[in-house]
Parts: sequence; structure tokens; C-alpha cells
Amino acid sequence: FISTSNRLLIEQEYATAHNFNTINFALCDDARNFDSQRRAQKLNEIKLKSARLRQMKGASKGYRPIAREPFDTSKTPQLLEILNSLTSSDKSSSLDKMGMKRKYS
Repeated sequence: FISTSNRLLIEQEYATAHNFNTINFALCDDARNFDSQRRAQKLNEIKLKSARLRQMKGASKGYRPIAREPFDTSKTPQLLEILNSLTSSDKSSSLDKMGMKRKYS
């Protein structure tokens, strides 16, 4: 036989324990989710690192970005001639429309 006050205490204890268990389960679930998130993040980091390494390896093998050649100024007069011939043949050229004066003529 359990007295009413004791029964209340036991019920309270049980409820607290039960709540504690649910909280615990929730925490475990969170931890599990957190773990999988961390795992995914780590995998992503590893993938990125390996991609970077692959790029660097490619660069060492000679797949370097094309280096731009310095502009050859010896061809400038010819280019200007071509440009002039184009603009002078067409009086209503876009350059004229923009109100740009021909400096080279």
C-alpha cells in the first residue's frame, strides 16, 4: 500500500525521469544530426581541397593560364591606317555619329 503523498512523489519522479529521457533522446537526435552535418561539411572541405590540389597539379604539369604577350607597338601605324580607311570610306560612320573627331587623317 502506497500513501497518496508517496504516490504523488513517485508519479512526479516518474514524470521527471520520463521528461529527462525524452530530452535525452532529443539531444541524442540533435547530436546525430549534428554529426551528419559535420560529416557532410568535412566531406565538402575534403572535396574542395582535392579540387584545389588537382588544379595545382595541373599548373605544375604545364597547364598554366595563357600569359598575355606584350602589345606589339610596331604594328600600330598599320592598324591606324586600317582604322582610317574604314572611317573615311563611310562618312556617316558610328565614330562620326558619336561626334568623335578623326585625329589620324
